[in-house]
Amino acid sequence: MNIMSESSVSLSIENDKQTKTGLVILGRGIELGTVNTKDKDGVLVSSKRTWRPTSLIEKVVRTGKRLTDIGKDDEGVVIGGANANVLATAQLVREMEKKGQSLEIIIAAAGRPPYLKPYLEEYQGLSEGKILFGRLSKKIDLKSIPHEILEENVDSIDDIIVAHQRALTEGINKLIFVTVNVHAPRVRDLIDLVKVLEPSFSKVVSEVVESESILGKRSKKYAKIIQDEIESSAYQRTWEREQNGRRQLREGTYSFKSQSPLIAKYPAVLRERSDIFSQALDL
Repeated sequence: MNIMSESSVSLSIENDKQTKTGLVILGRGIELGTVNTKDKDGVLVSSKRTWRPTSLIEKVVRTGKRLTDIGKDDEGVVIGGANANVLATAQLVREMEKKGQSLEIIIAAAGRPPYLKPYLEEYQGLSEGKILFGRLSKKIDLKSIPHEILEENVDSIDDIIVAHQRALTEGINKLIFVTVNVHAPRVRDLIDLVKVLEPSFSKVVSEVVESESILGKRSKKYAKIIQDEIESSAYQRTWEREQNGRRQLREGTYSFKSQSPLIAKYPAVLRERSDIFSQALDL
């Protein structure tokens, strides 16, 4: 099992200063929870419902409700991590600014998947990306950085396709996709695939950076959280699901929700090419 890519952080921040870079926050999921405010005596003053990016663990079936009574080894719990991706993105931005590197855009590849449908009437304009950027804006100043939400996307491959289209349109020559460790291999597979389906995307250097690699170097506390995550049943369960998805990509049985015309080329390309995927299955 691939636990951590140690080189991912150094690769992502050692860009040449002439490189025009875009950051793409992957890892879907937001949750509606309750924030309680208490006075100095511990008496509840107010209670407010608020949306947040998903924590490191979540239920397999996403409902949009924040669950505080689940543990990393409970049945049906998997790795989420949208909040970790936001924190890692903020750290990457700080490091790029410190090195004087060009950041052209931040893209939140997070739209309105079906689990949000019951909430859209009450929460007008709700999207995953809106909540992710709300959280990110508390960590870094977004006023001077162009940012965009891919609100209509429902599938990871949509995110990857549209991010590359935006890169070509804007003259961006490098994209850094930020996701949690357990999802990273499948994201790399999807990038390999879209670059075969649309050869012009190969003009863009595409890199996947693992949030844990970034955050684990920030503090010993977070490094301990990551180690606990990796040793959990939730991680093992998610890793097995991800490997199954990667296997299906190679067999031609992967179920895409995407309506992109590029996906229609997938079966034929898979029959004709045996060199699509650069990474072997991590069995």
